[in-house]
Amino acid sequence: FSALPGATRILKQLQDNGYAVAIATGSWRESALFKLRVAGVWHDDVPMATADDHVSRSSIIRKAADDARKQHNVTTFDEIIYVGDGTWDARASKNLGIRFIGVAKNGNSDALRKFGVETICKDLTEVTDLLLPK
Repeated sequence: FSALPGATRILKQLQDNGYAVAIATGSWRESALFKLRVAGVWHDDVPMATADDHVSRSSIIRKAADDARKQHNVTTFDEIIYVGDGTWDARASKNLGIRFIGVAKNGNSDALRKFGVETICKDLTEVTDLLLPK
């Protein structure tokens, strides 16, 4: 198991630049925590919603956003952006009306493009570069 380029830094970099970050994953909580730890991904104080919380991806994303709002003591965000690597992620984002950034992984960029994903990054370093000011 190895992390995508940029994975070890993205959450901290975004948080340090004013983003309210959260993790929404279809993995079980213990599996997600194991993967984050093994990959060396910083996730201290980052709200995380998992398959332990809900079955549907949309509900998981909604819970992660709700938890981030609670953590930051706000009722709304100017924008919610979901970063994912599957068409199921893109579908959930579309259903929720939130911006989606696709990450090309295991040759999935064609599937993401066919699904209508407009922004596809090669890895998480490129996502960070896209979202943070130069």
